[in-house]
Amino acid sequence: MKHANDVVLYEDYIIVNFDEIGLRKLTYDGVEIDKYPMTTNSDFHAIQDPYVFIGPNRNMYHFVDTTTMKVYKKIRKSSLAKPGESVILLNVEGNPEKITIEGFKNGQKFSQTILL
Repeated sequence: MKHANDVVLYEDYIIVNFDEIGLRKLTYDGVEIDKYPMTTNSDFHAIQDPYVFIGPNRNMYHFVDTTTMKVYKKIRKSSLAKPGESVILLNVEGNPEKITIEGFKNGQKFSQTILL
């Protein structure tokens, strides 16, 4: 059985981020409604209902609309850091037009806004 790392409760459904499986959209009774497969990810942030930010997977972060379980926008990992740089994301906020990412890059605090 896989481990659930993150859970977001919405009005009509639950989004669960599972290790090595990805996102699952469930009813409150636990019945799977839909899914967004993703084998690896280390960051998950609920942005603005109904969007979540998850990744990286294959060097891309995914901005997912949980109502449709489709990618709204992909963001290249290289847009946050150059090869060899260490990046730790602490917070991601925003809306479908732009997101602001805060964290540490090579041990230094950083904040970056990305237009979607």
